[in-house]
Amino acid sequence: TQLTRLVLLQNATRPEAWHEWFQSQGRHTEHSYHGPRFDTSYMCIRAAQAGCGVALLPRFLVEEELAEGKLAIPWDHAMPSRNAYCLAYPEHTAEVPKVRDFVRWMREQLEPPHQEKTE
Repeated sequence: TQLTRLVLLQNATRPEAWHEWFQSQGRHTEHSYHGPRFDTSYMCIRAAQAGCGVALLPRFLVEEELAEGKLAIPWDHAMPSRNAYCLAYPEHTAEVPKVRDFVRWMREQLEPPHQEKTE
């Protein structure tokens, strides 16, 4: 396929990502582990913007680049993440306005997108 001819940008923190993405579509390729490897998602994003290849990233990390047309989604096959994050802060800071606002914002970001029903 066309995808196997592209440079797959690899994220060192998620070495299995491309392999799992191909597998989730019932495809197998040896190509999934090949490509330049970057230490951070930020570096993968910048490499993709520079035209070095295609990156597999959580959508929330590239919302701004997508909105500005700096990046595009060539194959809209989303795959649920098996990774988990934890937001932790000292209990006594729970009512500090900056902390409270940040926690509220994080919850909003993590809510599933509202989809309008069309009839």
